[in-house]
Amino acid sequence: MREKTKPLQPNCNGCKESEELICRYNARVFDPCVYLCVCYCGENFKRTWVPDEALGECRFALDYHITGLEETVQMREDVSQWAGQVGGLQEAEPSRRVDILNVQMRIKTEKDSMGSGQQAEVESEEVPLVREDGAEVRVLCGRWKDKVGPLEGLLAPETSFLDITLLPGAGESFPLRPQNNSWIYVFGGKGTFGRTGRKKFGRRTFLHINGSEAYVSTRCEGVRFLLFSAPRTEKELKNCTNGRAHICKATGIDFGNKKE
Repeated sequence: MREKTKPLQPNCNGCKESEELICRYNARVFDPCVYLCVCYCGENFKRTWVPDEALGECRFALDYHITGLEETVQMREDVSQWAGQVGGLQEAEPSRRVDILNVQMRIKTEKDSMGSGQQAEVESEEVPLVREDGAEVRVLCGRWKDKVGPLEGLLAPETSFLDITLLPGAGESFPLRPQNNSWIYVFGGKGTFGRTGRKKFGRRTFLHINGSEAYVSTRCEGVRFLLFSAPRTEKELKNCTNGRAHICKATGIDFGNKKE
């Protein structure tokens, strides 16, 4: 009988809401990501850095802190006010109380990779930013336009990790490597994903995507989301349908549909 392992816990104080989106139950489907947890923390957020005993030499650990959430985030009651109505976020001012979105990830790496066994902590306002045609793109890994992310070289080649804000009425295509495994997490506003899509997806939407591009558009309201795309380290699952059903059962998230 396989011994049950204790799940990782958010390494932060002041966590009000957290969602464990990728864990040991669905890690194979999201390869190379083995862990993803999104925490909505209060204004008294304090990072408690604890060495990750489960990291291993072939793992890279990332904590990405996004500042600028105004007032208290009441995710389940859906009653919070999002600053600016543009992607849900704005830059934090020192005198203003803000909440923190803390994104915790564990990613598989090659043994000889520079990021193997390493940990990194990145602040959103320190990430290279590209503003163009109604889009604001923070580049964490990979390249967008003339900017290169700070994590470039630490993860596998062809890995891309972007923090994207689209203004109201904007549309943008983000090229993807078809062989990559890609996902999107929306944490502000609403947007339509796909060129033929009509349904809007709002915050707390988690989408597993494939293809050569991620096309996103907005109407009266902007959207802000994370886009991650990386090469697989294992062979693709033969039965993707059953794999997704298992994910839904484990996490309570319906892929392609917003959880109400």
